Amino acid sequence: MTRIATSTTYTKSVSYLQKNNVRLDRVSDQYNTGLKFRTAGDAPADYAATLRLEKDITMYEQYNTNSGYAVDALNLEETALTSLNERLDRAQVLITSGINASYSQDEFESVAAELSEIQEYILGLMNTQTTEGEYIFSGSLGRTQSFVNVSGSYVYQGDSGQRQLNASSSVAIPVSDPGFIFQVDTARDISTTNGNVHVGYDNYSSMLQFCEDMDRSFGVSAHTLTFTRDPSNENLYTVTDPLTGSNVSVMCKKGVMDYRGVSIVPNGEASFDVTFSAPQPQDNVLNSFTAAINAFNDSTLSEFDRNVVLNRVTTHITNTQNSINKTLGRIGARQNTLDTVINSNQEIEDVKKEAKATISEVDLYETTSELAKTNSILQMSMKSFNYMTGTSLFDYIS
Repeated sequence: MTRIATSTTYTKSVSYLQKNNVRLDRVSDQYNTGLKFRTAGDAPADYAATLRLEKDITMYEQYNTNSGYAVDALNLEETALTSLNERLDRAQVLITSGINASYSQDEFESVAAELSEIQEYILGLMNTQTTEGEYIFSGSLGRTQSFVNVSGSYVYQGDSGQRQLNASSSVAIPVSDPGFIFQVDTARDISTTNGNVHVGYDNYSSMLQFCEDMDRSFGVSAHTLTFTRDPSNENLYTVTDPLTGSNVSVMCKKGVMDYRGVSIVPNGEASFDVTFSAPQPQDNVLNSFTAAINAFNDSTLSEFDRNVVLNRVTTHITNTQNSINKTLGRIGARQNTLDTVINSNQEIEDVKKEAKATISEVDLYETTSELAKTNSILQMSMKSFNYMTGTSLFDYIS
């Protein structure tokens, strides 16, 4: 008969209890935390994979945060530009109503007063700020006010850059536009130094049409043309055409000449010059508002001179609206791209979270079952321990 020492039996029983306690602690920890492991020593490969996935998930969470900021910024810019367009429409109506209108000076000044209010409102829109205080139309200089009034002239202070946010590892979304979108072409001009001669745009439906025609006729250069009356015919003038270099005859009908769509009233002058200016430097529409306001308020201006100014302003406003509409189109494209990227990021993030859960998280039902089983084994071990350690020779004497 094999004899087992009491100490050996005790040691083995304690060992079983310890192992089952350790097993119960591990399963209880998994049940309480939902994690398969807590340290790298528990599962080195899975622990490393979990760290990589956590890094990726954190990165995509940041992309989602960036995308949220980008959505807000683009919506703000879109709202500002849409409002600005609406106020420019109102300004066009006011200015057009004042061209060739039989208004009194008081009525002209009323128009000027409303234009002043629109100008202030537009200035505010062009200086729109985010909730963080950044100017959305200052390019990359977000803390610099976009447009300021310097000695009566509105000046852009930003740069040509754009602020961008990373919406994914490969997509950066511009969330601002430089104020150069408001710095657009102004109208070309025609003038004469002879006070008896008048030049106008009567044959054009708009100053924009005139400018486009002048661009085709004269390119980007300025030209001063000399008109000379024919000694044998007081209604016939000759001029050297800048495109062909040859002399061209222009008939004066009912006191008005038509040269390349420009109406000229010579008033019997034997010779006079007419200057067709080059395209004017780009400028923001705020300064054109100032010109229109001054023209309406100046009671000394003739109807002709006032209309020349107002026609130039309407062209500048049209050019500004064209630029705004192009920018709105680009914003729409960015918003569409952003929507696609956000959806893609969310799907990728969900996949990575699922992969991490598969590696690092326990199955609740399996863990519950394992916990119950381990607890039962421990209880049986404890009963066995109590039974084995409680036996002695006296238990066999009855």
